[in-house]
Parts: sequence; C-alpha cells; structure tokens
Amino acid sequence: MNNRTEIKDNCVIKQYRDRISFENERMIYRNLPADGLVPVLREEGERTLVLERLPGQTFSAWLDTGPSPSEAAKLLAEWICRFEDAAFTVFGQYPVLEDLNPRNLIVTPDGICGIDFEYWHSGTREEALAVMCAMARTLYGGADIAACLEQRLSGAAVPEERIKTEAERIRQRRAAMENIRRSACIILAGGKASRMNGAAKGLLVLGEYTFIERILHTVQLFDRIRISANTHDYDALGYPVIPDVVQDCGPTGALYTALMDADTEHVFTVPCDTPLLKRDTIVRMYRMLDDHDAVILRTGERLHPTIGIYRKRILPVLEKQIQEKDYRMRGLLDKIHTAYCDTDDPVETMNINTPEDLERITKKHSV
Repeated sequence: MNNRTEIKDNCVIKQYRDRISFENERMIYRNLPADGLVPVLREEGERTLVLERLPGQTFSAWLDTGPSPSEAAKLLAEWICRFEDAAFTVFGQYPVLEDLNPRNLIVTPDGICGIDFEYWHSGTREEALAVMCAMARTLYGGADIAACLEQRLSGAAVPEERIKTEAERIRQRRAAMENIRRSACIILAGGKASRMNGAAKGLLVLGEYTFIERILHTVQLFDRIRISANTHDYDALGYPVIPDVVQDCGPTGALYTALMDADTEHVFTVPCDTPLLKRDTIVRMYRMLDDHDAVILRTGERLHPTIGIYRKRILPVLEKQIQEKDYRMRGLLDKIHTAYCDTDDPVETMNINTPEDLERITKKHSV
C-alpha cells in the first residue's frame, strides 16, 4: 500500500500519501481512550503520525512465540470489546473492522494496542461480532484460537450462518485484494473541461477536499497509482503524471497510454470527476474479473466505460481502433470479452461536467 508504517525506537511512525486517511486516523487516535486501545498520539507532522507504545511486538510475531490459544484469544477479545465499547461511545455505532490484521496490533506488557483503523465502518453489534468471528476463522483456520475467540466475543449469540456468510465475503474480498495489488490504477484527468470554463476538474472542491484527493483516498487499495493528464496541474500531488501518447483521443487515448505504461496485467481506470466512487465497488468489480478482458461499472442501462478494469492483452484491439480514428469506448467494449458490475447508487458514477452539476452535488454531499 502507499501508506508506510515503521516501528522504531518504541514508536510507531505512520506516513500517509493520502490526506484524508491521515486526518481520519488522527481523529480516531484523538477521540478514543489511550489506555491500551490505541497508542498515544505524541507528535503530528505533515501527513505523519508518531505514536507512543510500550516495548512489544506485533500480534502475529507474538503468536509465533507459542502462547496457548486461550491466552491469545483472551488478549485479542479483550481489546476488541474495549475498542467496540469506546468507539460506540464516541461514534454512536459499533465499528465493523473490515481488515483485522494481526500485524497491525501491538502486544505490550499491559495488553494490545491497535495501530491501524483505515478499513472500518459503523454497523450493528451483531454485524461487528460476526465479522470478528469470521476474521478469526480466516486468520487462524480451524485452530482452537478461533473457537475460543468466537466464544469469548459472541457467547454463541451470532448465528452460525451469519458467521459463514461473513467468512465467505472476507475470503472473496481477500482474493480480490490480491488482484488489486497486482494492478495499476490510472486517474483520468486529461479532459479539456470546456463546460467548467476550462478549470481543472480534479482540483474542484467538494467539502474539505478536492475531487482528486477524494479519488486518491478511494484508490489507496492500489500499490501503483498514476494520473493521466496533459498539463502540470497535478504535479504537486506526488504521483507520476503521464501525458497521452496519442493526443486528442479522449479516454481511449488515456487508456491506451495507461496500458502501454503499465508493468501489470490489469489497469483500473477512474475519471477525476467522479469523487464519490466507493472503495467497496472497486473490490466488487475485481471479484468479477475472472478471465474477462474488462469489467465495467454499470448503473441501470447506462455503462461507465471510464470506470473499469482493463487487461493489457487488449492493446492490439485498442491500437487498431485508434488507427481507424474510432475513439468510442463503447465500440471497444463490443470487441472484447466484457463483464458488467452493477451499482444502484447513481451518485457514485455522477460526472461533474458543469458548474450546475458541482452546485447540485455540493448541496447533497458537502462532507
């Protein structure tokens, strides 16, 4: 991932490429009690958090030292329950930890500290506990620690079917994440924005953040992120900016350049004027990848070819289409093996093309 975590000199140093992730986690550290739930926030820097911790080791390393399953389960369950109670007090809902990674928990003489809260959402206690029990099975398989942890967390209050459902969802999510980490992401920011009076659409502001900051936050799932632009408007963001190899071809030219530039089999594309695309939607798209040449987002009958996963092997088809001066993305989709991922939230795919579009979306989503 693009964020970097380093354990050094009894501190956890976290450096963020993404301002939204930085500010969100800083808010959590500030609001949750620092009595073993999270490390103490000692110092803040530009997109850097320095967290105090007692001498210890990651939970995964501690498991390798051979504690009994009941001892490990007791320690982890106590932290989860304290974290849930504290987060419920602060946020009014239970936190559903989507990625309970044992490398992101530090075992100290006084218990466990959490050092990563990037992937979580609010939900019911049953949902939270079902995810925890499913995570236990995912992390520890059929070992006794999973059963012990489930018993301590749920007291058999969570239906077995619910746990199985969450376990399967987590399994599929992890498989999708493997493909995501082997992909490149390209943010399409090369449009002329004539209907926005020539303003760079990615730098328009929604709430406290620019469009492209919101998109960069969403696509932090990817290890390789590029921005497709033919200007220097985005140079200061710290990501590689690649101009179109073939000019004046629109998104088709940007896709061609992205596939030519990529050292990966897959490229995920997203336009800079869709700032409300959800991270879970990207994961769902990758769950559908299989052997398709492309997976495209769809809302009802409307296709969104610029929000999609494309395989590098379609380059000859794309190159022929450009040579024929056929720049229609829909035309490309008809020539390759394409799957479609449906979303019932039209806001995710809303393009902000005019000042009126911007005003409308700002009134509804100014967060």
